[in-house]
Amino acid sequence: MMKNKKVFFWDENTDKVDLTGYTHIRAYHGCRTSNVESYIKEGIHSFSRKQAYKIAHDILLQCDIEEKEILKCFNEKWNDNTDHFNNVCVNISKEDMLYLSGHYLVYGSEFICGMGADLFCQYKLKKIGKPTLLECHIDKQKFPQSILQAIEDNEIKYGCWDGGIYLLDDVSPDEIVEITYPQKIYDPLLGCYYYTK
Repeated sequence: MMKNKKVFFWDENTDKVDLTGYTHIRAYHGCRTSNVESYIKEGIHSFSRKQAYKIAHDILLQCDIEEKEILKCFNEKWNDNTDHFNNVCVNISKEDMLYLSGHYLVYGSEFICGMGADLFCQYKLKKIGKPTLLECHIDKQKFPQSILQAIEDNEIKYGCWDGGIYLLDDVSPDEIVEITYPQKIYDPLLGCYYYTK
């Protein structure tokens, strides 16, 4: 662990802040996983096209989708520059993750969720894996400068930013400080709350 680590904790009462003295920023990653151990061992990382296809394939087979349909849909959706699989996404606000961006926890990644919609099996994604929220204390250098400025100006509080962040680098296992399994999540796709058992 880093000596003199100082973590910035955003909350809804935060006003403008100077991040100069902070080394890390608390952020949250939401997912729906059957293998939380992979996060503990590997952290949160982006995926190559091949890795992403394997994940999509394995999940969508559980939804009774034929392999050729999975491959066709994957090839239509994959974009080497902009997909959520090749970026690490987090949110500075736990509340936003649970009550505005709950689709990550309810359905999994946006990429898989989109494939599920195209293949008419999106509702089945709710039965695969477990809604998982990872609290992370992430090195400040992994945040784009524009995001650091948005945090300092507290643009989330003033409605100028939703708190979503594409990091510049992966989240290492030692940056994950807590893993929880939320039981009440807002599903923005259906406009209602989703409850886990």
